[in-house]
Amino acid sequence: SQHQWGTPPGALAALRRALEGVPHWCWDGQGENPYFGMLAWADHLLVTEDSVCMVSEACATGRPVYVVALEGRGRKFAAFHRRLRELGHTRPFRGRLDPAWAGRRLDDMGAVAAALAARLAQWREGRGAALDSPPPAL
Repeated sequence: SQHQWGTPPGALAALRRALEGVPHWCWDGQGENPYFGMLAWADHLLVTEDSVCMVSEACATGRPVYVVALEGRGRKFAAFHRRLRELGHTRPFRGRLDPAWAGRRLDDMGAVAAALAARLAQWREGRGAALDSPPPAL
């Protein structure tokens, strides 16, 4: 059988039961995935601690990102989450949103581009700005 990505049906059912009486919307897996649209339109983001990708993508929005701890989970990503908290990109979710906290965008692309530009400039200086051979591999 082929692995199906997404939330397991039992977990989705448990989530829906837990949210009864609370305004919410759960994507049923039909149609185009609304994930990136939701990131773009959200005022605050709550993300579970088990996905480095989802936390990173949420932090890239610049919106306040709260990390929801999961019971029974290991500390596999503890250093990752600790560093994001220290830098002000995330806060632990403790049942309330802080309307005064604006969040802090995680933008490593600028740092990567600057490092590549510096390396390329060094290579050009060493080559007399000749572009007849490729730059060094990273």
